[in-house]
Amino acid sequence: SFQTAVNPISPLVDIDANLLHHDLLKDVELHILNAKKANVLQMVVPGSTIGDSLKSIALAGAYPNVLFPTAGIHPYNALSIENLSS
Repeated sequence: SFQTAVNPISPLVDIDANLLHHDLLKDVELHILNAKKANVLQMVVPGSTIGDSLKSIALAGAYPNVLFPTAGIHPYNALSIENLSS
């Protein structure tokens, strides 16, 4: 089965670490340390608006090789974009 095929000590990657959420942002370092204790060694921080994408890039820059940013516009936010060229 899949359960037995997974090595329980393999390092993990959190592919949707919403560390930009206001409840999490104030304790980013604590969340990274807690994740490391659970063997989550890297996290992808999503950007779903232009502003959040910039914040994601900045946050990832503060924790190289641990946090990785994404940049984009979530479909829920797409209608609020008027002009991407500015």
